[in-house]
Amino acid sequence: MKQHELKKAYNVNEIPNAFSAKPLDGVNLNKFYVDTIEERTADPYRSPIEDIFDACTTPSDDHIFLLMGHTGCGKSTELNKLAVRFREDGYMVKIVKCLDDLGNNPLYTDLLILVGEALFQIANEIHCTLDSELGRQILEFWNTEIAKNTVEKDEYVIDVGAGIEGSTPSVFEKIFKAFVSIKTGIKLQQADSREYKTKIERRSEHWYNAIAGISDLITEELDGRQPIIVFEDLDKLDRGNPDIVWDMFSVHAVNLCNFTFPVVYTFPISLSYSPKYGTLSGFFIEKILPMIELKHADGSPCPAGFSVIKQIVEDRSDISLIEDQTLRLMIEKTGGSLRDLFTIIRESSIRARRRRSGRIEMEDANAALNALKAALAKRIEIKDYNFLRNIINGNKRNIEDRAILLEMLTGNIVLEYNGNRWQDVHPLVVDFLNEQS
Repeated sequence: MKQHELKKAYNVNEIPNAFSAKPLDGVNLNKFYVDTIEERTADPYRSPIEDIFDACTTPSDDHIFLLMGHTGCGKSTELNKLAVRFREDGYMVKIVKCLDDLGNNPLYTDLLILVGEALFQIANEIHCTLDSELGRQILEFWNTEIAKNTVEKDEYVIDVGAGIEGSTPSVFEKIFKAFVSIKTGIKLQQADSREYKTKIERRSEHWYNAIAGISDLITEELDGRQPIIVFEDLDKLDRGNPDIVWDMFSVHAVNLCNFTFPVVYTFPISLSYSPKYGTLSGFFIEKILPMIELKHADGSPCPAGFSVIKQIVEDRSDISLIEDQTLRLMIEKTGGSLRDLFTIIRESSIRARRRRSGRIEMEDANAALNALKAALAKRIEIKDYNFLRNIINGNKRNIEDRAILLEMLTGNIVLEYNGNRWQDVHPLVVDFLNEQS
């Protein structure tokens, strides 16, 4: 779906559109992207995104990644920017939008299906020719394990069989049509969806061989450049049930890293603090996109972080629309979280418009900040107070209770910075705890 084009705001009414929380893509990416990597890692030569790019464009066995970062920290925008770079260098990359394509209780076999669909799309787009042997392999698997369980013998299934013998590029498009029914079954959790997923798991070796064959065709067509698959928003599936993503990766790590081409999975940063996480370390390459630093671990200010966030705001709106000290407060109280900052700016602009003001002022920001503070406070209990105060008082690296930390990271109560794994409490939660004293 084509993304709505953002326009720079020149009056208060235009601010909500300009500060949409949706990831930048397409024309919006070209107009509004600001490079924040140095302000996240505190090192101009260290970048998790650059690491992924280098590994995917250099022959290596280390090409299956877990990319972690807080919800709203900018992962999706960075992945969209990364995809542009890949395409500029002649690579084909597909971003799988997990929140759109998966149901409420996804299994790892769903990811296998989506990988296959992405490769078929790429092959069709670059007009690969499907050789008869590989075509028969795919059709045999399809008819044996999927078609009989999810779709009737529609004419497009018959067409697939006819097209394979002719080795025509259109066979990819015909096979791809069948994925529409498969994905509908996944998303709607149809009664037979678990049955065909079990069958796919039982014959997963055949499926891996089929998609490896498609990948090889793509790589040959692109003069040695392998296809690249990115699973976006996979980390967001754990919001209601944190065990969903963990169950997929902990049990099926071998399967999810068994691809011959690069794959990037977004993964919940909170789960990386679980004692069980060590079981994944030998299978995946871990990369973390930290929050933008506004202060260092010792509490001293980080002017570069403040400046880059202010630049993002200036790119999206006439800076005179927000009173200077008000903007400074907004940035400081959202702790480097762009999602939270954009929420505060949007809500403040609505209040300013309703009181017929031509700009956002302190009273508007305070009202929006108080609302967000109340929302964050609902995610913590009295038993968590001492844990959080311990972090506030300086224990920003040696966390004593990782189970509580996991919960606090999931709720964005505690934020992680610098890529060296030091944490701090969200500034608005600090304010809330101070009010409880």
